[in-house]
Amino acid sequence: MSARRGISYFNRPHRDPMLARLALFAALSMLLGLAGCQVARVSTYDPETDRGITELQQHIDAYLTTLEILAEKPKSTASLTQLCDPEQFTPVYQTLNAKLRTLTLRNEARDRNQLTVDQLHLLRENLSNLQAQQTLRYASEAASPGDRCLGAGQLQVNRNALEQIIRAILTLELAKREFREGE
Repeated sequence: MSARRGISYFNRPHRDPMLARLALFAALSMLLGLAGCQVARVSTYDPETDRGITELQQHIDAYLTTLEILAEKPKSTASLTQLCDPEQFTPVYQTLNAKLRTLTLRNEARDRNQLTVDQLHLLRENLSNLQAQQTLRYASEAASPGDRCLGAGQLQVNRNALEQIIRAILTLELAKREFREGE
């Protein structure tokens, strides 16, 4: 009987060794779970994404402000035909899209970051919609020569949509930072 005293519960001859290991693993897993170990379901905070989206927002805001100034000009101004020509804004869209592609590529390379990537795709889609609206308005047969700019109402709807997406991206990144700081 003294020989049996040195045998642990999991090493008893009548126990299956695989079952004993599984029970030990399950017990340790439960202990770790109860101890507050957390599994990250989203990526960590990325200061480059934070800076990049903030910079992109500044460029978008400046561009929309330019379009709003054009929308406020009297419709009889013939020079608006030239000022509202979407072709002159092509470099702006190229710059915005290049910055957005860079941010998207960076975030696609990061693990557990699909939500941010999806938001960046949505932002790009909304910028494309703005550009398409601008082109359609300018090319409209019904518009008078001085009325080829996007209207203030249409610009406000676009501004609200773009800002909502940018706010969501920034909110997610800042929440990631706060979550990591709180660990």
